[in-house]
Amino acid sequence: MIEWYIVKEDIPRFHKLQNDIMNGESPEDILLRFYIKDDKHDYAWCNVSFLSILCDDRTPMYVVGRVQDIDKSFAACAMEMIPSTHQTEGGKTKD
Repeated sequence: MIEWYIVKEDIPRFHKLQNDIMNGESPEDILLRFYIKDDKHDYAWCNVSFLSILCDDRTPMYVVGRVQDIDKSFAACAMEMIPSTHQTEGGKTKD
């Protein structure tokens, strides 16, 4: 099950995405956090997108999905938004 690899707090958004697709909707891409390997503390931000192939202009016949690791670019954008006075050497924020 893919839910094993998604951070617990993000699972409801993933289920909503699944339901939207099954109802013939074309949802926007979403950002989810996926665990890296078997470590339940280390995760990567990923962009999740789906393309539905509809049978009768409403019922999904096939669904093709893509999970793209955007963790490095996401972290870079986040660091640009944090004032430099709150950053430490490793890119972590000070509390």
